[in-house]
Amino acid sequence: MRLLARYLAIAFVLTIGVPTDGRADELYGFVQRTCAPEIGYFSIRRIQLINLQHGHPYGFPDTRTPAALSRLSMLGVRYGIYDAISLQTAPIECDLPINLSRREQPAQGSSVKVRTVGVYDDNNGHAAGERQIQEYVEIFVGKTLVGRLFLNPYGISSDGTDLIEVTGNGVTLEATVCSRQTTIDKEKSGCVKRDLGAAPH
Repeated sequence: MRLLARYLAIAFVLTIGVPTDGRADELYGFVQRTCAPEIGYFSIRRIQLINLQHGHPYGFPDTRTPAALSRLSMLGVRYGIYDAISLQTAPIECDLPINLSRREQPAQGSSVKVRTVGVYDDNNGHAAGERQIQEYVEIFVGKTLVGRLFLNPYGISSDGTDLIEVTGNGVTLEATVCSRQTTIDKEKSGCVKRDLGAAPH
């Protein structure tokens, strides 16, 4: 018994003496977009990553050096991956045909723009932390807002949308919004489809 107590005491002292890293995990949000007008398909999904390498341009607080911005730009060029800030300064578009039938000649104006816009508001740099930051991406089909993808961990808790697809069915466009279960709304999960009609330009 005395020997066990001695081992426990040594283990306790060793545990106290081991230095620990007090930093919390850093969470980063991105979106990845696919634009394939040849098959009438658009999709955008949310990506969450933890503890990226230092010198990155992502997340809070932002490191926006020229080298970091160049790496972020290459993510868009190579993989279609963007963050909210890059999409706020330079929204991206995808032209989808409304009528994909080969039996009919496409009428003038028979395509619609799917627009991806970033929203990043950190109160002009005065946000005390991530909880005060609004960071999400909005997807419009024509003038219709189809959905939002929240990129920071605090917006996600209120909206679990992970994937948005827009597809042509030969006559009109259809949006599919897929959500995961959240801690706030445990019933909200799965995919919901919505007919967008011809979608206003």
